[in-house]
Amino acid sequence: MPMQLTNIRLKDAERAIEDRLDFGVRASKAAREKMGVEHSLRGYSPLATLGFCGTEKMASAMPDEYWTQMSDQMERLRVAYIVESFETVIGWQDSNGRWHIPPFRYSLTTNSHQRALCAAIGVSWYDIDTTRVVLPEDKRIGRPGF
Repeated sequence: MPMQLTNIRLKDAERAIEDRLDFGVRASKAAREKMGVEHSLRGYSPLATLGFCGTEKMASAMPDEYWTQMSDQMERLRVAYIVESFETVIGWQDSNGRWHIPPFRYSLTTNSHQRALCAAIGVSWYDIDTTRVVLPEDKRIGRPGF
């Protein structure tokens, strides 16, 4: 079942995250064609949008071992809101209102999404110790080599 999200522009994402809206920033034509994603950035309440709070593995670029740990934590703390960049979780809020930011960098576009998320929740992206994840060729759009 596809998610029903309100389409917004990237410049409005910070406000949408602050307000915990179910939103999507439409992906570029190249990303839609190459990666098959409709939204480059999206935020949603899983219970309201999906009808459940489960955390099924998506086509995420996140390392598998971290995904497993994060999924367990999301289930235990009851995930309330998720922000994804190209179907990879870049942040989530638990039922107590605490934000969790996975410590990974992926691409220039995802970095801009991560900065928007951090600005919305009052955290500096540059203060988070991150590890670079090298994306496979089929997940890269734009400049080669990044």
